[in-house]
This record gives sequence, C-alpha cells and structure tokens, in this order.
Amino acid sequence: MAYSVFLKNVASESIVAGDIVVVKPGQRVPVDGTIVQGVGYLDQSAITGESIPVEKQVVDDVISATINENGTFQFRANVGIAIGAGTDIAVDSADVILMKNSLLDVNTAIDLSQATIRNVHQNLFWAFFYNVICIPMAMGIAGWTMSPMFGALAMSLSSICVCTNAWRLRFFKEKVVAKKEAPKSIKAAIEPVVKEQHGQPVTMEIQRMMCEHCVDTIRKVVENVDGTSNVQVDLDTKSVTFEANKQAFSQAVEAIVEAGYHPE
Repeated sequence: MAYSVFLKNVASESIVAGDIVVVKPGQRVPVDGTIVQGVGYLDQSAITGESIPVEKQVVDDVISATINENGTFQFRANVGIAIGAGTDIAVDSADVILMKNSLLDVNTAIDLSQATIRNVHQNLFWAFFYNVICIPMAMGIAGWTMSPMFGALAMSLSSICVCTNAWRLRFFKEKVVAKKEAPKSIKAAIEPVVKEQHGQPVTMEIQRMMCEHCVDTIRKVVENVDGTSNVQVDLDTKSVTFEANKQAFSQAVEAIVEAGYHPE
C-alpha cells in the first residue's frame, strides 16, 4: 500500500494512518505518530505542561498539536485517541474521542471498529453474490425472464438485507474486562508503614501519568476513597502522596489501577 508524504503544514483531516509527514522547525505536529527519521525538540507545554522542549528521536512517539522548536524529522502518522475530558487542543486533533475518562475504552473502540469493518465486508460480499445470481436471471440468460415486479421485489429485499445486517451493530456489547487487582508487591512494600488506626503519609510512583489531566484523575480517585486525606500529586516526580489507614490504602491502590495507571 502506498502512503502519502507531506512536506508542509497540512490539516490533520487530510492525513491518514501510515502517511509520512515531514516537520520542520517552527511547524506544528498535525497528528500523533512515531518518528522514522531525524531529530526534533518539541514544545509539549500545551499538552503536558512541560515548559522545556523535549528531544524526540527515531522510534519516539510525537503528540499532535505540539510545536517543533528545532530540528527536522519525519514521522509516520498513527490514529490519535483523546478522552472527552481532555484539553480542547487534544480533542480537536484526535481521530477518535472517548466519551468516558477510562483508558479501557480504547479496547472497546478497537473492537467496535473491527466489527464495523467486518460488517462492511459482509455487506459487500452478499451484495455481489446477490447481483451475480439475480442479474443474469433478470436478463433471461438462464432461459427464464424475470418479471419486472419480481425484479423490483428482489432489489428491495437486497437493500433490506444490507440495512438489517448493518443494524446489528446497534447490539454491539463491549467486552467485560476482569477487574484488575493491585500487584501484591506494592502492598507488601508499603503496607508495613501504614498503621491500622492512624494513617501515615504514603508515596507511590505512578506510571503513565503524562499531563495535568492525569494529575486531576489520580487526585480524584484517591480522594473518593474513604479514609484518605492530604492527597498530593506531583507531575514532575510522577508520584502521589496521601495519608490512609491499611484498608483505605488498599482501596486507593485498586482505584488507581482501575483508572488505567500503574503504581509502583
């Protein structure tokens, strides 16, 4: 399959997954992707809040709406996914927008897109199969001439079959993801310092915490657990500190894991 190569600033709507895009100094990254050649220094402050440009090399991922401060690089466009509560610039530049704030919906979006493609292939197959049989009959090639009335009825049935098959997508159900349990190593390492009655400060490093939205999400899920207090989330160190008793600590760890993050 041949892909396009863009050498200038282009609208994200004109780029499809797999296209190679060249980004020069001062230009904006139109879509998410992976660098295949060159080096760039990207200003990601609009997305992650980082004020210092981040060096990006081959194999590194780039985020749409970031600005290339220095260097020239080429990247292969990917499908961008944003959550509905994300920043406006992230939502505007994304190809897929998740209505909820759970990253687990990415799996549902992929499953739904695959089901849609299968449905399209089924409709194409049955449409061609139907026409290959009925058109020769309507032409009288088989020695029998079809009445125009039956031809109109057959055409209507073809449309009904295609529409009914497409309508099945309304009954699509997302796969039930088993509830994740917090790794035992986390609890074993930190629980000894957590008292049963009077909570003590506990600090955990959080993987996949990339932006201020992640900070707000982690703060909310921990604060919603009964028995936690003084919740502080630091984006620079990618950590969360809070006070909790033993039971509240376990519930907080599980809540962080369910939100799509990995405490350490």
